[in-house]
Amino acid sequence: MSIFSVNPDILDSQAGKLDQVAGDLESVSYPTGLDLGRSTSSATTAISRLSSKASGAVVQARSVASAMRVAAASFRSTDESVASSTPGGSHGQS
Repeated sequence: MSIFSVNPDILDSQAGKLDQVAGDLESVSYPTGLDLGRSTSSATTAISRLSSKASGAVVQARSVASAMRVAAASFRSTDESVASSTPGGSHGQS
């Protein structure tokens, strides 16, 4: 029989790291008003795309962080529920 184990504290910790990454991405400033001659249009387009992709990554990182916190809370709740219905309240440990 395989045993499935989850450490909700680790999920919360990793969620915090994802929030940090999202914050770091949000704090990036992109250059504006570039004058690169004939390359200005291409560079401006590339920077705009990079900014857009970074914004999407921020949204995804925050979404995953939130899901990890929900999962951690769910595992804690389930563990407490099992413990309260188990004689001796062993939190699933024998």
